[in-house]
Amino acid sequence: MTYPMGNHSIRYQLDHLDSKSQVSELFSNCVVIGGGVTLLFGPEKQGKTYLLLQMALCALCGEHFITLSTKQGKVLYVTFEGGKPYLIERIEDMAKTLFPDRIDELLGSIGVEDLKGSQLDRSVADIENLVAMYKPRYLICDPIDLALSGDYSTPTTVNKCMQNLITLAEDHKMGVIISSHSRKNTAGDFNDVIGSKMWLALSATIIRMTTDSGGTHLQFELRYGPPLRDIDLRFNPSGYFELARQPILREGERAKEAIVNALRNAGGNMRLKELRQKVAEEAGVHPNTVDSARHKLEQEEVIVCGRIRGSAAKAVALLGTSE
Repeated sequence: MTYPMGNHSIRYQLDHLDSKSQVSELFSNCVVIGGGVTLLFGPEKQGKTYLLLQMALCALCGEHFITLSTKQGKVLYVTFEGGKPYLIERIEDMAKTLFPDRIDELLGSIGVEDLKGSQLDRSVADIENLVAMYKPRYLICDPIDLALSGDYSTPTTVNKCMQNLITLAEDHKMGVIISSHSRKNTAGDFNDVIGSKMWLALSATIIRMTTDSGGTHLQFELRYGPPLRDIDLRFNPSGYFELARQPILREGERAKEAIVNALRNAGGNMRLKELRQKVAEEAGVHPNTVDSARHKLEQEEVIVCGRIRGSAAKAVALLGTSE
């Protein structure tokens, strides 16, 4: 089979969104588009592999992934960082916890293959053979940037990689899920995918994963449509993600809230050094995060030079909190 190496039409992504009924089906039944590529990205060492394995197990069972329904089907999990025995062990442990009565069924429906050290150009044929053998509904490639031997910033290289994956997805009518790392943007947030923006441009669905001391936040986006939804998660000590019982405030929002509360309790006036230390301890954030939150409050004219501008009630109202 010949895979495109140059510019390739991304019309297939638009075709999936031709009618309102199709859009509605995507919203209610699945996140991964059959015949398209879904990109999951977030900071290193934040649980992306755990999330993908849990997504795979839920898809194998046709059970809800957190709050999202799935379409049942086989899964082929291709790792480019090695550790196949460790991955299988993770899958078994997670299956015993989430679906203890279906372990044998699950282990027989998921394929785990290790292509560490193999660049995607050379491994496409291997993946094609594996897909023909397993006949999966979902193909997971984790992490995809390792398949490019560090060359994940050159648009032509990324385009070539994505077109190969798109062709696989289209030819086999399966959903392809890839993972990658994120990097800090100019605002200091991990909201930019590492390397070329071509990763985002050619993905049908995007899942942004951010994690801080409060928990894990997933933001689902349909590339050619309105936002899908946001989900707040917590990592259960048993080794899987679960829905957070309460919405998670990001570190910056916690710091902003703590600043206003600290100033209010101090009668509207505190030394900046004291405010910085107190908020960092109470909100569980880095002092630099406190500084950033204070600057934002000053820009929003909630506080001026460490003092609440106007009444405490006005400041709290501007933050969208309550007494």
